[in-house]
Amino acid sequence: MNKSRSISPFSIGIIDFFLLNISFFVMYYWKRGTFDLTSIYVKLLMALYLFWFLVSLFTKKFQFSFYKSYSGATFLFLRSAVYTAYCASLMLVLMGLPAFSRIHFFGTFILLLFMELAIFSIYYLSIGQRTEVGGQKTEDGGQRSEVGGRRSDVGEGLRDRR
Repeated sequence: MNKSRSISPFSIGIIDFFLLNISFFVMYYWKRGTFDLTSIYVKLLMALYLFWFLVSLFTKKFQFSFYKSYSGATFLFLRSAVYTAYCASLMLVLMGLPAFSRIHFFGTFILLLFMELAIFSIYYLSIGQRTEVGGQKTEDGGQRSEVGGRRSDVGEGLRDRR
């Protein structure tokens, strides 16, 4: 992608962090009817931050290379949500904390996944879908291809006929 229009890893992390918070608080409000967190849910939120950060680093969620194709980003978001939910679920089971709402807990990750896909779809449709080869967009918008060891502009003949 064009480097001037690419998103930094820091921006990806900040956006994803806000989406995690939004999904957690929306599910909490839906389940409890208030935004006033109890102390046990504050601890859960802190644990989710930790697992989200570790899983995001493990799955390389903050690397821009995964965001060049729609299917690659979709798989990355899905994999990251499943791993985070699994790790957090394992923590809840091992610590013997059944007091949390399963709808709230798993709904947070499902909502996070859908919001990530929605934000990325908007991004992909606006600037991520540009014609490029090897990370370089052609000046005239044409697509470069290598045919028989030489580079040629696809559609060059069509422009010359006009």
